[in-house]
Amino acid sequence: MSLTENKYSLQSIHVAFIAILILAFTFTVLLNLKSETADEGFHTPQIWAFFHGDFRVAKELTMIPAYHAVIAGLLKATDTFSVKLARFLHLLLSALALPVFYHICKTLKQTQADTRTLLFLCCPIILPFFSLIYTDLPALLTVLLAFLLTLQKRYVLAAIVGLLAILMRQTNLIWVAFCCVFILIEHIREHGVEHWRQQILPLVRKLWAYAVIGIGAVTYFYLKGGVAVGDSHQHQISFNLSNLYFFLLLTFVFLLPHNIAYAKPIIELLKTTPKVWYALGAAFIIYMATYSNSHQYNSFG
Repeated sequence: MSLTENKYSLQSIHVAFIAILILAFTFTVLLNLKSETADEGFHTPQIWAFFHGDFRVAKELTMIPAYHAVIAGLLKATDTFSVKLARFLHLLLSALALPVFYHICKTLKQTQADTRTLLFLCCPIILPFFSLIYTDLPALLTVLLAFLLTLQKRYVLAAIVGLLAILMRQTNLIWVAFCCVFILIEHIREHGVEHWRQQILPLVRKLWAYAVIGIGAVTYFYLKGGVAVGDSHQHQISFNLSNLYFFLLLTFVFLLPHNIAYAKPIIELLKTTPKVWYALGAAFIIYMATYSNSHQYNSFG
């Protein structure tokens, strides 16, 4: 092993140690919660039911209970049921997202993959969910793994993992579609658009497995009359601009260091380009006219 390789290997060990400390600290803090918090109150009873051999799906559960079956199976292997043990098993499963994310960075030839992985871990809307009984992190793990396999050109296996991602969270279908778009763009970059007819068959060979998964999922949602398994009347498919506004708000906060770094060019742009003010004014009017917080789950109660 060369000196450079040894240096990077040692650095990765240090980062892994830091990640373990962060996860251990967060898990210890959240382990002292007196009872299940927020959506844990929906997920834990379903896991409890599966653990005791009752395979009925709770009417208020919105997702396909693949996550609940996995955690219940792991608990069954220990022949013990407890919220604390369920959180710990969830932590072990969710932590697998970190090496997958790291390898994605490496495959994309991103610099500072170690630092990027720690930033991913410490993201405020990600870190707590490593230690809570939520579907978010295991679902994210399957999405990341599907994308990594796509990068490695293992398309059929990636599509199978994509199916698992959809079983974890139905909305992950959009990320299976993302993998298809990524393959399409990479194919065009490699072969160009000339002689596109000759490229159809090679492209079909890459995409057919994703297409089968996607068509199957869409057919299931259509026959069921919606995406949600339970409580479907609160989860209708619709176009809601408020989701875009919320996304922009989060983007401003999470990219605040970047925004501060570019504050001077932004101010100069506002000084020298009056048309930007017109665009901002028009966007603000549209925002005020279309923003709503009508969903019952987001109400004050």
